[in-house]
Amino acid sequence: MNITNYDDEVVSSFNSTYAVNQSQLSVYNATVAPQGSIPISTAGIYTLKYANPNCTYAANLIVIKTGPYCTCDANDPNNVKLSCGVDFAESSVQPNNPVFTWTNGTSVAKEQQPVPSQISTYLRRSTSQLPIASNDAATYQCQLTFNATQPGPLSYMALGAPTFTASCQISNCLGVTTANPSTAAPLNCTGQNLTNTVVYENTSSSFPRLDNGQSVQWSVVPSSEFFNSFHVITDPSSGDVVSQFNSSYAVTSSQLTILNSTIVPQGSASYSTAGLYRLDYLNPNCTTGANLIVIRSGPYCTCDASDPNNIKLACAVDYGESGAQPNQPEFTWSNGTAVVREDQPVPSQTSTYMKRSTSQYTIASNDPTEYRCQLTFSPASSSPWDYVDTSAPNFTASCSVYNCGLQPAPQNPPPAIGAKSDTSRSEFLSSDIEDGQTTTQATTIVLSIVLACILNSTVVLSFWYFCCCGSPVDSTGSNSRRRIVRKIFCFWLNE
Repeated sequence: MNITNYDDEVVSSFNSTYAVNQSQLSVYNATVAPQGSIPISTAGIYTLKYANPNCTYAANLIVIKTGPYCTCDANDPNNVKLSCGVDFAESSVQPNNPVFTWTNGTSVAKEQQPVPSQISTYLRRSTSQLPIASNDAATYQCQLTFNATQPGPLSYMALGAPTFTASCQISNCLGVTTANPSTAAPLNCTGQNLTNTVVYENTSSSFPRLDNGQSVQWSVVPSSEFFNSFHVITDPSSGDVVSQFNSSYAVTSSQLTILNSTIVPQGSASYSTAGLYRLDYLNPNCTTGANLIVIRSGPYCTCDASDPNNIKLACAVDYGESGAQPNQPEFTWSNGTAVVREDQPVPSQTSTYMKRSTSQYTIASNDPTEYRCQLTFSPASSSPWDYVDTSAPNFTASCSVYNCGLQPAPQNPPPAIGAKSDTSRSEFLSSDIEDGQTTTQATTIVLSIVLACILNSTVVLSFWYFCCCGSPVDSTGSNSRRRIVRKIFCFWLNE
């Protein structure tokens, strides 16, 4: 199926699934099965064709739903088995199969590439087993990678192995019953669960953990990672932040600190820090996860009164988060006395890394009420990883808007009836300076009147009155200077 044509535009049926520019194709949501109105999953073989020069390349997009997950079967003390599994989807044409490497801290105990089984219409499962002695209390770690693509019907297919690694671990297996592979690890990390968190961009934040003296492993699905793949933040053996993430995180025995909350990769960092975080405890053996949602701007309130019969208030937020198990923005509109609207609009992808959610509320054209919009976030879903916190983040923020659509008061209201206008004299003067009269002439007239006031001379005043008020005005305009003087002087005397 064609995603784009040669014009670098995504075809309409895939607008909500992909974005394209001159440097990359972005997959908004990596899926193992069709979702919503999208008729296909996004896992599969992707082909890139260049028009000039004429050449073709292809590669697999493998999507993991769950895993790797480590389990233990100690029902038979004489036949204790460790298992490591992964549930995933990919094209079967020229697949990259899972590879499992078991280590016990000092050496490689087993390396295996089992044949995957089809467990549903879209999903495959690959499982590796390692028998151990009944009295073996060692910690075993299972590392998951994928093998290189083998030559096949597509000669232009990339034959390398994906750059991917993830792991799980298990210890003290004796007496532990088999876990359900779909849940991976015990879900109840009482007192140790991570909680969904909302912060603003370019601030620091943290996820606390239980300091129980045991080693843990932190990992993340960054919001800038479109394939929902976990990236290891800390080394499980040393507990230190891996070099790739040195500029983004700091870790102690009690918390993971996000040094800068980002939506877009910055500086030397390869990924954003908004995303879904996972914490694996060694003992007790449990896994917990939570979202870090990063807000760039919002909530911000706006008003559209361009149509007096359809005035709309809007409340929006721009943010970044992992698309795996999101907490969606929720808006609550109130008018001071009651809630008038509750809304959870579907967010739109406004850029490669950014989402926007906007709620609208329509009001009457003569409504002066102040409306307040409160932003919160919804609970998260429990799929695909049911160890992820499903609660709503402890976050609230608001904005308000009022007088939307009403005519603003005049900046310079006209004087009341019977009152004098402060501009009457200046308007009188400007209306009577005719063409041909210069600024110098007008200034001379005003100065002469001021001189008369200073001298307080009856002679001078009589002279001016005779010249201005006693002489006829030439209606042809040739004696315009006298006409101006007369009007100004008589107006001033009468005042």
